[in-house]
Amino acid sequence: MDEEEDYQALFFTECQELLVELQDQLEQLEAGLGTPETVNAAFRAVHSVKGGAAAFEFQRLIGFAHAFETVMDRIRSDELALNEDVTNLLLRAADVMEQLVELAQSGSDQTPGTMERVLEELTILAADEGAPAPTPVTTDTAALPEAQGDPREVTVRVAPQPEFRTSGHDLLQLIRAAGPLGLVETKVEGEVAPLPVFDPDEWTLVWVLRFQTTSEPAEFDTLVEFYEMAAEIDIIDPHIMSEEAPTSEDRVLPVSEAPNEPQDANNPSQKPTAPATDPANPPATSPSATPSKSLRVDLVRIDRLVNLVGEMLITQSGLAQSFGDVDDANLSEVAQSVDVLSRQLRELQESVMAIRAQPVKSVFSRMPRVVRDLSDKLGKRARLVLSGEHTEVDTTVIEELSEPLMHMLRNSMDHGLEDHETRQAAGKDPIGTIELKAEHRGERVTISL
Repeated sequence: MDEEEDYQALFFTECQELLVELQDQLEQLEAGLGTPETVNAAFRAVHSVKGGAAAFEFQRLIGFAHAFETVMDRIRSDELALNEDVTNLLLRAADVMEQLVELAQSGSDQTPGTMERVLEELTILAADEGAPAPTPVTTDTAALPEAQGDPREVTVRVAPQPEFRTSGHDLLQLIRAAGPLGLVETKVEGEVAPLPVFDPDEWTLVWVLRFQTTSEPAEFDTLVEFYEMAAEIDIIDPHIMSEEAPTSEDRVLPVSEAPNEPQDANNPSQKPTAPATDPANPPATSPSATPSKSLRVDLVRIDRLVNLVGEMLITQSGLAQSFGDVDDANLSEVAQSVDVLSRQLRELQESVMAIRAQPVKSVFSRMPRVVRDLSDKLGKRARLVLSGEHTEVDTTVIEELSEPLMHMLRNSMDHGLEDHETRQAAGKDPIGTIELKAEHRGERVTISL
């Protein structure tokens, strides 16, 4: 696997986590339990997927996420009220985005069947005064959409900050993604410090990308927004400058919002700097909250550790047996140490096995999408009630659960629920309820539907 594939694999892994987070937040909104932070968290998830997709030029995913993001932005700024229809649309949009990620990962050029209809509805909600309509997404992934008119020269200046490297960013990815926008020249300004005082965490260079382009200004925003939290990025675009009536012919337009501290009006040469936090992406937790930390570990390494612990237990058992056959009282302390070692090894084994345990939530979170798809196809309305999502099972079991659960849900919708009219005629709730539950029973995990 080359470096490009490594970055893509990391992007798709992060997408899975972001889509689960998005699903959770939207379900809270659907249940009427949402808060402004719920909307912000959903917006951030969509924004992060869009930013990562831009680095790899997944155009359909970028375009759809842009429309989705615009609607979410209108909701969080109180320009668009949440109701049942809007929430249902957001859930269907999350389903489409999940499908687009899956298609991008498989390298398929197919288009999700409901994508055009959902995109049209998102565009209608986004196209309102104060909220620019999103750029229409094209099913042709070979090229970015181009604006009409003569080519103009656009310059993008990227000055990485100390956290650029530690955030896992790569300027080569940015330069590759810039190519389709009409990149004609890349140069570097500044000097590298002498070796005795060189500090790899201190960035003293600025990358300058020059374009001859007819692309829309918004496409340059999309290009760089993934990096704006770890770099000072300026876009010099005659199209924007003419529209915004600059006060100086040398005006540089920062991609990020203006800093919180006011600029000195008597010092026009003062250069704006990127804010410490992105206003479009407020922190996910309050200052008092301590976010949990996680570490991705290759399953092969965990399996090797499990096998090693098993071998140690066998060795310990044989050692204990050997000491048991000796009657010398002087060995009593050694025998006691062996008992302590036995207990410690059992605890180590339990801890190692716990590393392999994963909550069934990663599988359960896909099921609402299945129910919504089946509702459209079968004409039956249903709500899915999940419980026990945090029940943990071995990761190898998790991988095998998805297909059987989807098959069971299809049977439930097809044979276990009547259609809307039949339920109403029988005096039942027009919307059927399907319960999916996971729970521990002794040493077993039971999943019931």
